Amino acid sequence: MNRPALIPAAVLTVVIGLAGCSVPGTNPPSQQPSAGASASASASPGAVESETAQQAGVDLTNLPAPIASGTMRAVVEGDPDATITVALHSLKRTGKVLTGIFSFRVTSTDQARNNLFNYLGQTSWAPFLVDTVNLNRHDLLTGGGATAKTDEVLMPKFSPGQTVYAYAMFAAPATTVTAMNVQLVGTVPTATDVPIS
Repeated sequence: MNRPALIPAAVLTVVIGLAGCSVPGTNPPSQQPSAGASASASASPGAVESETAQQAGVDLTNLPAPIASGTMRAVVEGDPDATITVALHSLKRTGKVLTGIFSFRVTSTDQARNNLFNYLGQTSWAPFLVDTVNLNRHDLLTGGGATAKTDEVLMPKFSPGQTVYAYAMFAAPATTVTAMNVQLVGTVPTATDVPIS
């Protein structure tokens, strides 16, 4: 399959700019939540959900039902039966970019907070899309050392039972392509024929 080469930061900026969209969670530093605010927000279930939704550009009052989901083992110390469920709520085309809105929820008997990176076994979250019409793989947009997605290490810590939200951006396929296969996370089976809105 074709794998796109790394895109220089300037090209990524131009593509996103031409698409008429911005990367969620990239507000000027004065508008980003402070470390103290993040820590306190993560302490309450509703606050961590709201904070991650805001950073991912998600309107919780108008969140679509999942169009794909899957569950895999989560890494939680002392609970070998812990799982993490990932759901894809939308895959939206904006010009030359597709943006996916995802949610994550851990199920465990342990209630210790952690970040997504650790729940995934210290593995990066790297979703990708497959255009089965043209046989192309669409990896995350990248450039200048940055990736157009929610950072699984820097996102607020959350406890099992809490839902957190994330976004990921990909190059859009030809406009004739109306659905794609999506690798959501890790060992979760690929979601097939996911509609593009």
